[in-house]
Amino acid sequence: MPDAPGTDVPGIDFTRIAEGCGVDARHVDGVDELRAVLSERPDGPRLVQVDTALTEPS
Repeated sequence: MPDAPGTDVPGIDFTRIAEGCGVDARHVDGVDELRAVLSERPDGPRLVQVDTALTEPS
C-alpha cells in the first residue's frame, strides 16, 4: 500500500512502543526465530515484529 498514510515515517520502533504499553513484544529476524516465538503460549497480548522486504504486487 504505497499511499497509506504513516507508512513512510522512518525509525518507528513498534516493539518498544508495545513494551511501553505493557505488552510483551519481540522483534524476530528469521524464519526459525519466528517459528520459535509462535510456538510459545503467551500469557496475554503480545506483538511479534517481523520486518519484510518491500515488494510490488505482481
